[in-house]
Amino acid sequence: MSTNYKRMSLSEKATLIISILSFLVAFIGFVLSDSISDLSKTVEITSSKESTNLNSLTGKKGYIDTLVLRNIGNETSKNIKIIVTFPQNAPKYEVLSDEDVLKQESNGKKLQISLDRFSNNSKIKLVMFSENTLYYQVHYIDDNGKNEVTKHTSFIKRSYWDVLSIFVVVISMGIIAWIFRRASENNLEEALENHQRDFQDKLREIKDEIGNIEITVTSTNGMPDDTGSSDAKGITQRLVDFMKI
Repeated sequence: MSTNYKRMSLSEKATLIISILSFLVAFIGFVLSDSISDLSKTVEITSSKESTNLNSLTGKKGYIDTLVLRNIGNETSKNIKIIVTFPQNAPKYEVLSDEDVLKQESNGKKLQISLDRFSNNSKIKLVMFSENTLYYQVHYIDDNGKNEVTKHTSFIKRSYWDVLSIFVVVISMGIIAWIFRRASENNLEEALENHQRDFQDKLREIKDEIGNIEITVTSTNGMPDDTGSSDAKGITQRLVDFMKI
């Protein structure tokens, strides 16, 4: 890694450092996102609805609707009043909760449920019966004022910061991998070029040595009594012919 880094250009080094810092910041932010979000105390009440047609089960006309309210926030809602509004008079109902219900009343088109507190992870179940399909709206009032109830979902809720952190982590990892891959390819190309250059140098040295031998043999051709001159010339000629192939 250190060799690759030393061979990088100044722009590649700067890009690598920025990518690594971005990766670290985004990764740490993603890991600590739950702890950071806990610093902000909020109440978030969600609702889920289930409707059953009694005609398909018992043959009698009617519907049973089950409305479940949950506080999925990290703060307790205090002095809360849940208000369910119907287009017509409120139906028959029953309230079930793991919190103490102070008061429940039906007044015309409105159904109100009052609690001293609605803790996080607590639940209120409202079971209603009507001969016709039920339509209604739900909101609540607590010490923080009037608020809407959001629809509950089973998907994991992630903040925009979490999504952004994941995006930055993925992009940073991709850039880091690309930079090191490019540096490795450059090192490989440089190694091949050096190897080819060394090979050409060796080959040039061999040719020079053969040329020197040929010159030496040629200079001794005028000495017929020199022992082994014909053999040396034959060997030299074979080497020259081999290099010409």
